Amino acid sequence: MKRNSMKRIAIYLIYSVVMISIISLGFKYQNYLDNEAQQTYKISSTLIFAVMFPLILGILFSVPSFYRNFRKHGTWKIDWVKLCIIGIPTLYIVFIPLLMVLGLNTIKLPFAMFLFNSGQISFTISGLVFGYLLLGVFEKNN
Repeated sequence: MKRNSMKRIAIYLIYSVVMISIISLGFKYQNYLDNEAQQTYKISSTLIFAVMFPLILGILFSVPSFYRNFRKHGTWKIDWVKLCIIGIPTLYIVFIPLLMVLGLNTIKLPFAMFLFNSGQISFTISGLVFGYLLLGVFEKNN
């Protein structure tokens, strides 16, 4: 194999180990927060973590593609279409639990009851997508 291929393999292996470690630590911390919420009946920190952790993971998942874009020559631009069409709806879904923590009546928001009834998976997927999109909308023009 070429030296460049070996270097890429090593980088992706290290990246994978780091990501798996972060995900594992995140799950352990989520369990800790769940146990704490069961004892204190305060779920705000659990909900905040449940919203922020997928966002952070999404950002971390987009780092390799952002790095490839970063190395290109050219001027930066933002893909506004992608940000508006994908970003705004996912941001809306992500922040519904946070609005609930702040004491706002989220039941009256469009699709809120549907999202709450679908379980946490809709918030998690939306957080991952929006987090990935935060770096993914930046591109370089030649």
